[in-house]
Amino acid sequence: MKILIAGYGSIGRVHAANAAAHGTVGVFDVNSDAIGDIEHRFADPDRALAWGPDAVIVATPPETHLALVAKAAGAGLPVLIEKPVAASWPEVLEYEERLRGTKCWVVCNMRFHPAIAAMTEHLDDIGAPMFARADYGHYLPNMRPGADYRTLYAARRAAGGGVVRDAIHEIDYLMSWFGPVAEVSCSAGTQSDLDIDVEDCAAITLRHETGMRSEIHLDYLRRRKRRGCEICGDAASLVWLSDGRVPEDCAVTLDHDNDNRETILTDPDLDGSVMYRTLMSEFIAAVQQHPHRLASLAEGIDAFAVALAALQSAESGRAVEPVRMAA
Repeated sequence: MKILIAGYGSIGRVHAANAAAHGTVGVFDVNSDAIGDIEHRFADPDRALAWGPDAVIVATPPETHLALVAKAAGAGLPVLIEKPVAASWPEVLEYEERLRGTKCWVVCNMRFHPAIAAMTEHLDDIGAPMFARADYGHYLPNMRPGADYRTLYAARRAAGGGVVRDAIHEIDYLMSWFGPVAEVSCSAGTQSDLDIDVEDCAAITLRHETGMRSEIHLDYLRRRKRRGCEICGDAASLVWLSDGRVPEDCAVTLDHDNDNRETILTDPDLDGSVMYRTLMSEFIAAVQQHPHRLASLAEGIDAFAVALAALQSAESGRAVEPVRMAA
């Protein structure tokens, strides 16, 4: 199998390394110097596709995602696209018809994180869910060691950055558990003196169509990375906390009451790269038309629409109903 990686930044390198376990890897990047000594390397997308890949992974900046997906999908190739799916909603509308019915999935790698998998497996144990609270914080200058944070897409509004769009995983996994979102309220802004033109802190409330409510805190401010989620049910609560980056100190508990806590998962040295390897295996399964657990393009677009609704809410000061794509 020949797998083309479009975009050879930090996440593109991760995908390339994992794809190499499943076939021959080629790389396309407009910055040919960034590719290094990879044998199959291309600075032009048409030449990259002429190489004859069996599948494509798009890991370029968000504003270029859908154009590359449309080009690859137009050639009949299955595509895995990084999150967020685009930098703006007009891009989604521009490519909507061309992408309808294509074999395209979205990188929602947190779905394959061991803690999320454990939470999903034990969700029924809490009884009827009443509320959920998700949390993510990571200091932006520490996010890509060795890189100037100001050059990252996450730091630039025009490129689709900002903590709400960048940290879209929390929106995605909450929607996977509790269904579509009917209304979004958000307070967001720039709290730091970082040299960015995007929000670095956000508090989001989602009202799901089922009536369930979930809350999300996101920030680029915490010097030590932290991530987690609590789901409170009428019988028990599921609590996940991950502290640190490499390694990640991860724990998931099922709390029945003050004196009854059941440990579901504990790993003080969790290898966070395992979810990317699982993601790649799922993509290979999809390419080979086997059952898989990847997020669909429609799911990725729905999560993106919720993120944009959150930003609209923060700007307008009112609750916003996310746009839903036609089936």
